[in-house]
Amino acid sequence: MLINRLCERCGQQFLANRKSHIFCHVNCRMASHRAKQDQPEIEIVKQSIFAVYKEKLNLLTEQEIYTVLGQMWTESAEAFKNRHKGESLLSTMLREKNDYI
Repeated sequence: MLINRLCERCGQQFLANRKSHIFCHVNCRMASHRAKQDQPEIEIVKQSIFAVYKEKLNLLTEQEIYTVLGQMWTESAEAFKNRHKGESLLSTMLREKNDYI
């Protein structure tokens, strides 16, 4: 008995031989499985990065954080280009603070 279904991965319509078939092709099944396997690793990395960033933020005083926020609003395009590639103002301030300590 053939059943008309939509693939859970790509959304393509297909004829399933069994009720348990949810993917149109083995490639969709494998891609879905790989995505599920990679997800926990991504979450662990995100959490560890957030923890490190939070620790570094705690090194800054409240006044320094307000200073960075003020600089962010008034930063010129030239100053933005001169910062390290992809570095935030808070990261810049933390790096400079560690250089002075």
